[in-house]
Amino acid sequence: MIKNVRLLVFIVLVFSGFLLLSLGTGALFGNNILDLSAGRKYSLSEAGKQLAASIKEPLTINLYYSPQIDTDYPVTAGYFNTVQNLLKEYRDASHGQITLNVIYLSSDEKSALEAEKNHLKAFLGKDGKSSLYFGALIRNAEGRSILIPNFSDGRQNFIENDLNRAFTRLGTKEKPAKIGIMAPDLTFGKMYNGYLSHSGSWNILQPVAEEYILQNIPDSAVQIGVDINTVIVVSPGRELSRLNLYALDQFLLRGGNLIIFADSYNEHLKSPYSAENLNKLLENAGLRIDDSQIAGDADKAGRIISDGREEKFYPLVWSSGDTINQSHILTRGLNILTYHTPAPLQISATENDRIVITPLVQTSDEALSISVDQYAATPKKLINGYYHANEKPHVLAALSEGNFKSMFDENILKGLPQADNMLSFLPESLKPGKILVIGDIDFLYNDQWSDSTSVNNNPVYGIVPFADNGSFLLRALDYFSGRNAFLRYNQSVPASDGIIENVFRKNNLARFGETGSGIRRALEENKAQYDKLNELSRVQPLSYMELKHLEELKMLISRGERDLQKTDYLIEHALQAQKRRFVLLNVFSMLLLMAGVICLFRRRINRNRRIFFREDINA
Repeated sequence: MIKNVRLLVFIVLVFSGFLLLSLGTGALFGNNILDLSAGRKYSLSEAGKQLAASIKEPLTINLYYSPQIDTDYPVTAGYFNTVQNLLKEYRDASHGQITLNVIYLSSDEKSALEAEKNHLKAFLGKDGKSSLYFGALIRNAEGRSILIPNFSDGRQNFIENDLNRAFTRLGTKEKPAKIGIMAPDLTFGKMYNGYLSHSGSWNILQPVAEEYILQNIPDSAVQIGVDINTVIVVSPGRELSRLNLYALDQFLLRGGNLIIFADSYNEHLKSPYSAENLNKLLENAGLRIDDSQIAGDADKAGRIISDGREEKFYPLVWSSGDTINQSHILTRGLNILTYHTPAPLQISATENDRIVITPLVQTSDEALSISVDQYAATPKKLINGYYHANEKPHVLAALSEGNFKSMFDENILKGLPQADNMLSFLPESLKPGKILVIGDIDFLYNDQWSDSTSVNNNPVYGIVPFADNGSFLLRALDYFSGRNAFLRYNQSVPASDGIIENVFRKNNLARFGETGSGIRRALEENKAQYDKLNELSRVQPLSYMELKHLEELKMLISRGERDLQKTDYLIEHALQAQKRRFVLLNVFSMLLLMAGVICLFRRRINRNRRIFFREDINA
């Protein structure tokens, strides 16, 4: 009996060793035999299958791929197999509505023309010369299409989310909603037909621009058009004007929606912020921004190196798990949200019983706070000593919905000629509206939620998030515009699944980041100067020196883009090499483990056999 049990244990361990070896080999070569990953990121979710089954009109997916990637970038080759398998699962679940074509592109001229015709984004081969492609073109029966210029394996946690949104967009015939942007003191880049020509540190708006029409709302605006669904307000450096507040107030009372980003201290601009005017607007919504305090979290703190040792500091906060409201459709499925020196929000009772206030994001129970004045005056390495504990978590994002009252008694332009062209003054809501307040402006900056500082004309699919800040904004717009189908499918695999890759990527960004940042800063400055001169040339003739400077800027921009592409290539190449070494090490470790188990059991079996023979002889 004992002998049979030992044999059974031996068989189970050997089988486990072979299973681990198979999974490791699958990770190396891309053919994952079993999907045991967290969140089943290598298999289509039930929500994805339901979406595929609900498709009513035929869709054609052309998946483009350069086979040279197999030898140059084995990890990307593995990701190609993941994407291909997911698309096959979509096809199989669609009851014949999805057609999948895999098109292999070689390095010949015909393939290059095919890629150029379909606007695929090339990346360099290992030799630094070859143009390689890995993208897709999705087209519906009406001829409308969505292009994925290239798939980034760094974005693999969002692959199903991206595909679900693409399929849903092609399946609806409704016109995209119009979104207003009110952001004094910040440069988002010029907007042409809803597309941002370049967005600097605001790539968070790229996925918004792909699905909505964006419209800038100037400082002078006293009225917001009725065709606008939602206004995003970012007010970092100064208070909004009374005219802007009137426009927002009346827009809200006509059933409009507001998303407000405002804090007590903007870390990127290194300046305190006064929310006094905004708080007058928010008062009737039962919300208030505490612009005198900065929220912290002892449970989730940043780290600095001080005197050769690692110490915690608290201005960096992130929310995950039960600190994100998973019972509300707006935040359900979000995993990690990051903040920098956020302001706590206060929720107060209102006289209006037709308002519903929902806290969406908060700190953990280990909440801390520090005054803005103390934070600004204290060196970072000493900051810990000035935080004090709070009795309950800080609310960092909250939603107020319902019928509101105006903060004004009458039309502030009453009696002036402009008033004749404005909509009539509303003292209270004509239709229910919504206000979402996030107590952090840094929440929107690239370095708070994304490893990518430039999408290089590759919107959405070139952005590699490590947090769900971008998804949160997009989900809020979906919620406000009534696109509930998007909310149902807009979920990502927890970011922790890619922790190893994030470590490798951040190491390489630290290694090449300073060079890349310098190139990027110079490129953005040159582009800004070029745009300014180009704009000037439309209203007046340029001087010889200005024309010469314009040509020099054009050359500098071209050179900067090449240098940036080279830096991105070096980062990606180093990342691929590290990942390859990690997987190989993993495979060899499993081989050694399995060999050790086999040797151990062979030794035990031989020992037991000798004991058995000895006992048999003695008998």
